[in-house]
Amino acid sequence: MTGGSAGIGRGIVKRYAADGECVVSLDLRLPVEADPEGVTTVRGDASVVADVDRAVAALADIAGRIDVLVCNAGIGCAGGPDEVAPELFDRTFAVNVRGVYLTIRAALPWLRRSDSPAIAVMSSNAGLVGRGSDPVYSASKWALNGLVRSLAITLAPERIRINSVCPGPVATPELFAGASSLDAILAPVPLGRALGRVAEPSEIAAAVHFLCSPEAAYVTGALFPVDGGKTAGLPE
Repeated sequence: MTGGSAGIGRGIVKRYAADGECVVSLDLRLPVEADPEGVTTVRGDASVVADVDRAVAALADIAGRIDVLVCNAGIGCAGGPDEVAPELFDRTFAVNVRGVYLTIRAALPWLRRSDSPAIAVMSSNAGLVGRGSDPVYSASKWALNGLVRSLAITLAPERIRINSVCPGPVATPELFAGASSLDAILAPVPLGRALGRVAEPSEIAAAVHFLCSPEAAYVTGALFPVDGGKTAGLPE
């Protein structure tokens, strides 16, 4: 997988490690805490071919196979066109879209050998609706969801499933660093307001785990929101 050192990615790493699975994570940062048993973090950039190839080769060497691929690495990009420099635009698409493409491309030869190959891509509720606060980020996630749906058709004859998980607000340090209050975060999230909280990384990991499991064997090309109803519709 990519982006497994913190936040949502760390929740996914812990979920698969708890199942006794062999996991290799590619991330720019090493995790603050020690990797669980069976988990190896490879330092690198998901938008760089050599780094992605190195991480995929590491998993293949350790496990001898690749059954599940999770593309989680991503970066934010707040601000309108007059605030986002062209270089940041390019970097956002390089990580959020190109990185997923490179990771899938590198893992495909191994996924083709699996009896139950599955790919989960971490998108966002910003890939389901427009967002005025971060249009470049939103555009990258719309592009990502288009890639997932198209690849679902491309890869279906090889029985390789691919689905997109679209979280709403999740309890990560980045979320609370940029928010004025919990109430402000929950204002557009119906279930979040009822529960008085945002999602936990473990809840996003559970969605990934389900979509990549045999229980979802007939599911591909899905855009799966885990957002407390944020994208369900407009408030009355």
